[in-house]
Formats: sequence, structure tokens, C-alpha cells
Amino acid sequence: MIDADRIIQIYEQFAKSSRDKIVAPGGTRRTPLENLRVAYWYEGLKQRTGIESPYGLEFYFEEDSFKRNTNGTIRSYPNKWSNYERNVVTPQAKTLTRVERLAPGSTHDLNHPLWKLMSELGERDKPDFDGLLKGLSIDILNVLFTAENTGFSTYSVREPSSQLILDKLERRASLDALVGLTVLVLEANELKQDEFLSRATLATHNVLTMIAIELASRKVVHQVVSWVIDNILCLGTPRNLQLSMDSYAYIEASAFLNLMVYQNPNRKGKCLTWPQRVKVMTQLIHGKMGFDVYHAMRPRYELSPSRRGVSAEFMRDFERSSALRKWGWKTIWSGKVELFPPARLPLGVD
Repeated sequence: MIDADRIIQIYEQFAKSSRDKIVAPGGTRRTPLENLRVAYWYEGLKQRTGIESPYGLEFYFEEDSFKRNTNGTIRSYPNKWSNYERNVVTPQAKTLTRVERLAPGSTHDLNHPLWKLMSELGERDKPDFDGLLKGLSIDILNVLFTAENTGFSTYSVREPSSQLILDKLERRASLDALVGLTVLVLEANELKQDEFLSRATLATHNVLTMIAIELASRKVVHQVVSWVIDNILCLGTPRNLQLSMDSYAYIEASAFLNLMVYQNPNRKGKCLTWPQRVKVMTQLIHGKMGFDVYHAMRPRYELSPSRRGVSAEFMRDFERSSALRKWGWKTIWSGKVELFPPARLPLGVD
């Protein structure tokens, strides 16, 4: 299946139902976060192996647990993986070790730093941000840390927060990059670095827009996107505004953005690696391939009910950005190329 067809299939499945809402099975004491971890891990293994059934996955990863008759037919097997599919148990260390041999990095999915951040944020004790970041993938570590030497010993120190760091994380859009950005947002908010907070929030929005379709494929998009909206993006929302996007808005934007990668004749009908897709999406989202996509993919805000001291200039800027965003989506839906700025934009924008 080519990439574009897969993206459409994910979006259609999402639109048809909310099957990626992971609800704790009745009668269990499992937390929503525990279900989130297992769903992300299990669906990831299905994608990596191309095996859909729990029976097939169990045979692939734990064939030695199958008991056979003397003629070689299977007599019995633990049927353990059906519990992972139903999300009623969490894989233990022995299983994870076996799976890791055939699917390197899969344990990282189950024990991802994002799950730890989601569980600890809001607790009395502040999360250990540096400790969380050090659990990220090597490509993100190389962005956030640098090596220092003392004698013949080497240790890592954090790179100072900057626009360059934000740009590098965007270009490496992934769940790990999302964690890096959320930490930068939280730190900027704590230090009251308002300008950087605004820029880090926008970068977080951009990465979330790029990866939402893949979160949907892992059946975790509602929980992850809603958590980021409620706990991270709200911190950098401009004064007197509130974000008017939910997980459905993000999955729609993500589906269109990912599909637009393949509109170019040189990429149409092809399969690209994720880094290749991200490279094109980053160019799209920053207006390097047209201002329609740039404006359509901007955060959608609405006026806050508790707004105060709103100036006429503020209202003009808000209405202008809202009109440009609507124009961007109109051109995407129609598939027509229009000159920028659009001729009939309100407020005499030129």
C-alpha cells in the first residue's frame, strides 16, 4: 500500500468511528494511561510486522511457547497476546525482552517518556525534566544536549533554549520531539519567558499537526492530543484568545498536510520514509510551497469569554488571521491555486 492510500485509510477509519478511544475495560483497575501505553506499543508492533492478529503476533514473537503434537501440529498456546489486544494486561519484562530482540526499540514505545510526563505533571513534586529528556531517542538528545569534558571524563549539559532548537525539533517531528517541545514550553512558562513561550507553543502545535495521523494509526490520538491541548498549548495561547481546536481538528489538519506531501508529481504514488515526509511537511507548514497551507495550518483561535481591554488593532489582527486561515482551508479543499493575498479578504488586507 502506498503512503497516500494508507493515510486516507487511517483518516476514514478515524472518521467512521472513535475506535482509537482507549477506555479501561470494565471491572479492571487499569488506568487510562496504562491502556494508552499498551495500545501504542501493541499497534506499533502490528505496523512493524504487518501482522494483524494476536495469534500471529504471539507466534512471531514467542513461537517457543506453542506446544506441538508429535505430528507437528499446534496443540496449545498461552493465548497471551489476545489480552494485549483487548488491553487488559500490560506486558512484563520477560515478554518485552523477547519482543525487543525482533523489534528493537519497541520497549521504548511502552515506556515512553511522554507517559511518565503525563502521569507526573500536576503532582506536588515537579517532574525531573532533564531525566525525562535523557530518555528520548538519540536524534532528539543530540539537539537538546551537548557534551562537556572534565579531564578525560565526559558529561552532557542542556543546550540553551533558542529558536534554533525549536527548528531542529520541528524538523525531527515525532513523539520524542513532542516531549522535548512540551518540556521547553513548561520551562519557559515557569521562567516567564513570554516571547519564547509563544514560539515554543507554535512549534509544539506544528509537530502535533504533523504526527496526529500517526497517533491515530496507533489508536491514541484523542488522549495525547487532548492532553497536549489542555496542559501545554494553553500555556502559550495569546492573551484574550483561546484555542478552538480539538483532537478531531488536529487529525483532519494532519491528514491533509500528510497527503499534500504526495501532490508533487515527483512524489505522487511513492512511499517515503518518515523523515522524508517530515522534511516536506515542514516546508509546507512554513509557507515555502504556498501561503494557503501556511495559513490553514496555523492554530485556530477564538476570542476568550473573559477577554479584557481588547483594542481595535487587536481585533483587526485577529479577524485578519482568522480570515486568512479560512481562505487557506478553502483553497486546500477546492484544490485551486490562488494568488496571495486573496482579493476579497476582509479589512482590506494587502
